[in-house]
Amino acid sequence: MFTRVVILTAVALFLAGEVQSRDRTDTYEQFRSENERSEFEFDESLVEQWKEQVKGVPKLNLKTLRKLDIDHGPVGADVYVDESTLDVNEKDRMVRYWMVMKTGGGRYGSMSYEGIRCGTGQYKNYAYASARNPDDIRPIKSPKWREIRQNTRDPRFEMARDYFCAGIIPRTQAGVIKAVRGHVAPWDNTSADLLKR
Repeated sequence: MFTRVVILTAVALFLAGEVQSRDRTDTYEQFRSENERSEFEFDESLVEQWKEQVKGVPKLNLKTLRKLDIDHGPVGADVYVDESTLDVNEKDRMVRYWMVMKTGGGRYGSMSYEGIRCGTGQYKNYAYASARNPDDIRPIKSPKWREIRQNTRDPRFEMARDYFCAGIIPRTQAGVIKAVRGHVAPWDNTSADLLKR
């Protein structure tokens, strides 16, 4: 008898809880639209997925190097980009370039072919060249994305901010060339110099 009472009490409490929770749900359900009553599922297949457009590694030309005004780059080194290899790809919205370091004595240091993706604040190294023989280009087999960090001696943060991007939007090819040549101030993000969304 006692066991039956306990079971009946437990069932009654469970049913009371169900009714209460159903009442609570029903109260709000009447104010919801048809779309809000069921879960909204986004179909990823309807959106064109981002795809990287790498054409290959261009040859480095030391005669077309442009020095960039970098305040927080590597100590004792100046940062240059090869203007002839600067490329803004309108499909994947990446800026690619050869970056060359020069020491105070004018010696060549590291040389790397890279790309910056303004939309995500990331960069990727595609290849390196030897300072002794710039024609000796060594592609990286599996290049990986890396985050562009602000408070380091990495020059890419200032390169992206002052020369290649306006926030998450890359400049146009002409806009990047103007910026590298010093004809555009870093804060001048005019629409004529930015890729359209």
